[in-house]
Amino acid sequence: MTSRRKLRLRSSVLRAGEVLAWRGITTVHTPMVCRSRSTVVVMSSGAAINGSPASGGYAGSKATQRFIAGYAQDESRRAGLGITVTAVMPRMTPFGDVGRRGVRAYAARSGQTEEAYLKQLGELLTPEMAGSALVDLVRADPATTAPGYLLTAAGLQKLP
Repeated sequence: MTSRRKLRLRSSVLRAGEVLAWRGITTVHTPMVCRSRSTVVVMSSGAAINGSPASGGYAGSKATQRFIAGYAQDESRRAGLGITVTAVMPRMTPFGDVGRRGVRAYAARSGQTEEAYLKQLGELLTPEMAGSALVDLVRADPATTAPGYLLTAAGLQKLP
């Protein structure tokens, strides 16, 4: 039986990675079950949009996550699974390990103190803001869900 046929037979349940594996992409290591009308949010990074010259391949890997989320959404639509897949790209914030290292690196790169660098970023995205935005996103009508979002302190901004 072809993978496409298996997907049609199980149109109400998708084990994450099956659609992508059918397309020759294997990225999911932990099985996850998604039911029709589920929303999958791929957490990427603002570096996927703005680049990240101080961090090697980080920006490219985050852009790849955005592409893979788009591919998964297309395949879900093609197979009639009713699963919404979107990518969220939060702006850098000092509230996590990766963000703290990024702030430190970019402040040093620009010859600024960390405080001065953070001040130029404007209002910072907090974990509470991010959590609230993500809850709103998964509760939103799938018909209005964009392929990707930039997440800042101002909230989610749809990306093309």
